[in-house]
Amino acid sequence: MLKNIKEIIIKGRIRSTTNTILTPEFAAKLGAAHGTYIGKGGNLIISREYNNDCRMLKRAYIAGVMSAGVQIMNIHSTPLPVLQFCIRKFGGSGGVFFSSGHSREGEVVIRFFDSSGCEFNESNLLSINEIFSQDKIARVPSSAIGTITNIDHVSEIYSKALPQLINKKLFLDKELTVVLDCSHGPAGVITPALLNDLHINTIALNTFVKTTNTIFPDYKAIKSAVSIVQASNASLGVIMDPDGSRALYIDDHGNIISFAELMMLFMSELSPIKISKNNPIIVSDSSSKIIDTYAEQMGYKIKRVENNPGNISRTVREEHSSFAASDTFKFYFPNYGPFSDATFATLMILQVLAISDEPLSSILRSFPRKIRTSKTIMTNEDPQGIMMRLRANL
Repeated sequence: MLKNIKEIIIKGRIRSTTNTILTPEFAAKLGAAHGTYIGKGGNLIISREYNNDCRMLKRAYIAGVMSAGVQIMNIHSTPLPVLQFCIRKFGGSGGVFFSSGHSREGEVVIRFFDSSGCEFNESNLLSINEIFSQDKIARVPSSAIGTITNIDHVSEIYSKALPQLINKKLFLDKELTVVLDCSHGPAGVITPALLNDLHINTIALNTFVKTTNTIFPDYKAIKSAVSIVQASNASLGVIMDPDGSRALYIDDHGNIISFAELMMLFMSELSPIKISKNNPIIVSDSSSKIIDTYAEQMGYKIKRVENNPGNISRTVREEHSSFAASDTFKFYFPNYGPFSDATFATLMILQVLAISDEPLSSILRSFPRKIRTSKTIMTNEDPQGIMMRLRANL
C-alpha cells in the first residue's frame, strides 16, 4: 500500500488505477484519514458514478470514514452536481465523489468537497496526506463509530429546486425539442424527466446503466447526437459528461457550439448577468481572448484565474461574481451555486431560446468569430484511435 498519496494527486485530485494503487484497503485508510480531518461528529455526503470500481472503492471508503466517528449521508449514484447541491442543502461537513473512465480506462478519480460544495484545493489534500502518511488517524471506540443514513428522494428534491430558479411558464407553448445524451451517467435518471416536466420535448440517449471502463462520450456518440439533432429538427443538442458537471452543446444545424460562443450567448442574453456588470466575470486563464474583446464591448470586466480544482468557485465567492466559466465547458451561475452543473446550464440556454423565439444558430451568427485555418491530413488510422492518442498527449 502507498505510504504517501502525493504521487497520485494529479491536478488537485486523487487519480490512479483500480486494484493496483486504489485498492479497497487503501480506500479504507484514506477514508479514515479524511474522517480524522473532518473530526468526530462531522457528517460526510458521499456519492459515485455507476461503474463497479467506484462502487467497490466507495464502500471501503465509507468504512474508513465511520471508523473516525464521522456520520455518512449516502446518496448512492448521482451526478456530481447533485452531490454538491446536497452538501449545501443538508449542511454536510464535506463531500466525496468517485468517478471513472473520464481520461483513461481503468482509472478512478476521487474528488473532495468542502461544506460549501466547492472542490478541495491541493493544500487541503496535503493536510489529509499528513494524517494518512504519518498514521495520525484518530479511531473512535465502538460506541462512537459513525452511522450511515440514506438520503431518500434526492432526485426529486433536486428536480424541484432547479426549476424554481427559472421562469417555467416560458416553455409552455414554445415546443422546444432537445436531444440529450446522458453518456450512461446518473443524469439519465434525472435530467430527461426534469425537462419533460417543463414541457420540453426530449429525445434521450444513453440513459441506461452501462458498467464499463470505456470512456464516454466517445466519437460515435457525438457523431450520432449530431445526426439526430439534424434529423429531428431539434432546438438544441446536449452531450453530457458522465458526471453531469459539463456538456457539449449542438445548435439546430448540427454544429458543435464553441466555448467562446456559449460565453457570448450567456453574456448577451441572461438578465442576472447583464444587471451585475459592476461585478467581474471569472474565466479560466486559457480561455479565448475573443471573450475579453466581446466583454469590453458589452461593458463587463473579466478576471482570469488558473483552472485548478475549486479555484474558480472560490474566486466567484471572493469577487461576488455574477457568472464564471472555464474553457473545459464548465459554467458557474452563482444565483444557483458556486459549481458547474450541465443540467442547469442547459436550462439557461433553453430559457434564452424561449425568450428570443429565434433558432440558436441565428443567435450565434451575430457574435464575432475567431479566425480559423484548417488542414486535411490523410490517415488510415481509426478516428477514435487518433482522438485517444491526442487526448493522452494533452
